[in-house]
Amino acid sequence: MMTEEIGKPFESTFMVLYALSYIFLVLALLSAYSLGVMQLQAYASIYLAMLTLTLFFMRGIEKPTNLTKGLLFGVPSLFIISAASQFIRHALGMHVTMQTTSILAPALLLNLIMNIAGPTAEEGFFRIGLINMLKPIMGETWATITQAAIFGIYHYYAYQTDIIAMLTAATAGLALGIIYTKTGSESSITISHLAFNWCSILLGS
Repeated sequence: MMTEEIGKPFESTFMVLYALSYIFLVLALLSAYSLGVMQLQAYASIYLAMLTLTLFFMRGIEKPTNLTKGLLFGVPSLFIISAASQFIRHALGMHVTMQTTSILAPALLLNLIMNIAGPTAEEGFFRIGLINMLKPIMGETWATITQAAIFGIYHYYAYQTDIIAMLTAATAGLALGIIYTKTGSESSITISHLAFNWCSILLGS
């Protein structure tokens, strides 16, 4: 008797983050239109599109997950990459050029988009989505490298960063991609991304 192969359900933690982010982005987009803030509309629209596309990428994904292992590698990796980037930046006498939260209003709404819904959307689209879409075409290794490169380029243009920030984002995307392919945990890479963003805010970096 033939049975249809069904991909594993996504981790419940990731699905909760996904649902909350989706609801928040819809509300943020409506608020942005009501307030007439074009930049806010743009960011909310981009992340909402990423989350929506993630739904299509979710089909047929089946792999074991290891949340604990993913978190143990995910959070430290992002901080190490960030520290290396800051060291290089200071050595070259450069300063951070990304100023999105200071030039856009309302700042609180934008901060929530960038640091809650944003990481969830980015992990869903770049790591879960692109890796699983590209893997049948180019293999897991090149799929992981390709999504990292696209992730870096996306940060360069979307956030108007410099080359070092673009390379930092690409390296972080590569690290998270490797962690995802090795652990299969959607939650670990998303939580790692969220934790890094919020710690960076609290530490003022």
